Amino acid sequence: MDPLERTAQYEGFRSQRYLDSKGNPTIGYGHKILPGEKLNRISEQQARDLLATEWGQKVNEFYKNVPEAHNYPQQVQEAMWDMAYNMGPNFIDKFPKAKQHLDNSNYTAAALEFASGSKPGTSSKYVQDTGSRALENIRRIMAANAPATPGGNWEQLPDGSYRLTMEKRGLGGFNQ
Repeated sequence: MDPLERTAQYEGFRSQRYLDSKGNPTIGYGHKILPGEKLNRISEQQARDLLATEWGQKVNEFYKNVPEAHNYPQQVQEAMWDMAYNMGPNFIDKFPKAKQHLDNSNYTAAALEFASGSKPGTSSKYVQDTGSRALENIRRIMAANAPATPGGNWEQLPDGSYRLTMEKRGLGGFNQ
């Protein structure tokens, strides 16, 4: 699926002004209405145009903040684009450990940082606020390490999640 379309699906379309989960006046595909903007109604085409413009701006700002992200695998970049639209282009600053793991190509550890809260056993605010959207982006990031799993194969399931299957191997003659 096209990454912009994925963001549109996550956001959903609303033709009338509403308050988002944080109480911000919002319209269209998650456009936060800025002071001075007089938006009470919007057509779906106007909302798509606004989404495309804003999404592109946030993605470009993300790359200015994290130029090395151009070297991340495509699926990781696509997850980052959605996260930049949802949380702002500097979102990575809230996840310094994840950034370190991304720069070391440890996408599984980075994904776990995006998922984990500050207290053991808790979910991050990102996961709490966006639920399945966050989990899908986290799975997308985590799957970037999938081909490198020794002795195992990652299989994408119909629901978009992944399952690791391990080869059966002998243990130095002990279970042969």
